[in-house]
Amino acid sequence: MKRAGLERLDGLARNPAAPESVLLRILTGAEGPVRRSVFERDEVPESLCDIAVSHVVRPLLDDPDPAVRRAAAHVAGVVLGSPAEILEDESPAVRLAVSLRAELTEERRAAIDWHVGPEDRIFPRRS
Repeated sequence: MKRAGLERLDGLARNPAAPESVLLRILTGAEGPVRRSVFERDEVPESLCDIAVSHVVRPLLDDPDPAVRRAAAHVAGVVLGSPAEILEDESPAVRLAVSLRAELTEERRAAIDWHVGPEDRIFPRRS
């Protein structure tokens, strides 16, 4: 898409008067930076957050790079509704990130095979 078109979409994504249906189309069809603009608004409808998790973040869980999967595991709402594969990821760093999610039940957390080694760094989430 041409730069002028992206700038118009970006402005629309940031517009507080933009209807939810327009924001939904931007979120599911625009390029990354424009999609991000939807979430830079003062108020984001909760339904759009759910869609963002399913259309933007969950696909990152299939990325071949463990660092990308680990980062996706830190996003709120991803782990709880994710397929069981994330709990059994081949990367120990991803499994560790998943195990730290507050929304997991103790039963699901106990089922994750993880180990904290000397090279692992665990940072508390900032609010």
